[in-house]
Amino acid sequence: MAITLLLTWVIVFLCLYKGVQNSGKVVYFTALFPHIILIILFIRGILLPGAREGILFYLMPNWKRLLSAKVWGEAAVQVFFSLSPAWGGLITLSSYNKFHNNCYRDAWIVTIGNLVTSFFAGLFIFSVIGFLAHEFRVPVSSVVDQGIGLAFIVYPEVLTRLPLASLWSVLFFMMLFTLGLDSQLALIETVTTAILDGFPVLRKYKFWVVLATSVFGYLGGLIFTTNSGMYWLHLMDKYAANWAVLFIAISECIVVGWIYGADRFLDDVQQMVGSHSRFWRLFWKWMWKVITPATIFFILFSNWVEYHPLTYNNYVYPKWANIVGWIISMLPILVIIGVALVSKIKSFDVVRGEIRVSSFTK
Repeated sequence: MAITLLLTWVIVFLCLYKGVQNSGKVVYFTALFPHIILIILFIRGILLPGAREGILFYLMPNWKRLLSAKVWGEAAVQVFFSLSPAWGGLITLSSYNKFHNNCYRDAWIVTIGNLVTSFFAGLFIFSVIGFLAHEFRVPVSSVVDQGIGLAFIVYPEVLTRLPLASLWSVLFFMMLFTLGLDSQLALIETVTTAILDGFPVLRKYKFWVVLATSVFGYLGGLIFTTNSGMYWLHLMDKYAANWAVLFIAISECIVVGWIYGADRFLDDVQQMVGSHSRFWRLFWKWMWKVITPATIFFILFSNWVEYHPLTYNNYVYPKWANIVGWIISMLPILVIIGVALVSKIKSFDVVRGEIRVSSFTK
């Protein structure tokens, strides 16, 4: 597994070391190929016995679950995983666009495309889960899993029960690999761009920056290749990219809507894509200033209220592990607060310096 992880990071490095132009060409494949595999697996899935029961379980909502704040929290985190707001990747990659690129149109295309793909993927997933429930002669709800368990436990179990199991296994894990590679390229491009923008002197050494980032990422991932790797992966999945992402999104809304100014930001967008009606200006203004941050804060607060220590199957994580998880989840928040304070202090120093110069000249 360590060798496989090394191979993966070598592929990531080779895709990124020449810059975003090279990775952009790779993304054409990594973004489109999973859809082809998904269609093939969906056609195979709906032909399985029990697929109908699984799909009906997926399409028939349980309205009582909507009263749970945890459901809304999980839904919000899933949206953030799917569309990647507050991860930095959208800002990083959009910075390479031409000035008059229609970001407004792109946002609608990506959002609708993500919605359709997610819904279609759900049909495929629950057709296969229905088949597994049929095989075990148990209700569909008893074999439903999520996240790590769904991808690496439930699905491999299903694939071993199909004719030509090797073929479907190769297709499924190729789909997972390209999906992961697609996400990883955006994340590492975000990290390297942040480093190069923060330290412009390093821009002529991009090759070495990407290499160092890849080596650091590989070393950090080695812990997941150990016998306890699944437990560490579950810990990171729970804490590392959950509450912190929601907090970052709230911070971005406050910065854009209140500090920089929603009207000012809308004027900037208007310069790029053209004017919009008064209705849409008011809609986006109050969405960014009030509705979006308030909604995310409510979900975040509700998740904190309903927080329970982490468990995985029948294993209850020790107290120190949950403390480590909280530290991991708070690190991005502390970085934001620290950078904001440093920027504020520097701005005060600049203002005081200008006042001194002005007083001296007078």
